[in-house]
Amino acid sequence: MPTPDRNYYSYDTPEQRSDSNRIFDPLKDAWGINPLTREFKTDWNDTLKFHRRVGQTYEDMVVMRAGTEDGVDINQDCCDNVFRRFQVACGKQGLTFKGGNRNNLLDDWTFLTSGTVTQESEGRTYTTDLHEGKFVEAEFGNWSSHSMSLCTGNVCIDWKRDDGKPVRYAGRFGTIPKFIDSNVRHVLWLSVAITIYYWGKWALVKAGIVSS
Repeated sequence: MPTPDRNYYSYDTPEQRSDSNRIFDPLKDAWGINPLTREFKTDWNDTLKFHRRVGQTYEDMVVMRAGTEDGVDINQDCCDNVFRRFQVACGKQGLTFKGGNRNNLLDDWTFLTSGTVTQESEGRTYTTDLHEGKFVEAEFGNWSSHSMSLCTGNVCIDWKRDDGKPVRYAGRFGTIPKFIDSNVRHVLWLSVAITIYYWGKWALVKAGIVSS
């Protein structure tokens, strides 16, 4: 069995419906502060996770600090949702989008890739440098242990970075959303690598050689 992600905050239960005007900063709750050295360390995978959301609207969300993997992870059959006016810091990337998500609108997203954020906690000020993703700010359709369904019918409108550079994205062919009025750049070599990796793992899982 794969090891479950450590998520700072997850929308994954029936009662967690549409939401708005939220700031997610794990340091605010003293997460990731080493009690001995008092230094800040990110030990969660994703700051914000959406899981099996259907027909909901999430607006005006700010992810001040990303986990080691993502700022936002949208996964496992999230369908017919609106994700509007998001500001997202990057870990390995800012957004992972996978696992059969269909017909979602991601409107007015800004990836936070420059400057710093600070937070007071227990009488000390902690500063985290914002940065771009390792290879991309957004990744689509990579392997998901939850669902092997395609991500289809998704639309991204008005995507940009706060430093003015294009948002870099990649994904498994057949899963990349439609971009409208967005400053983006497709990292083709990574899309090829993701597609090869996905279908290679799919073959190994189907043959019973590895688990999902």
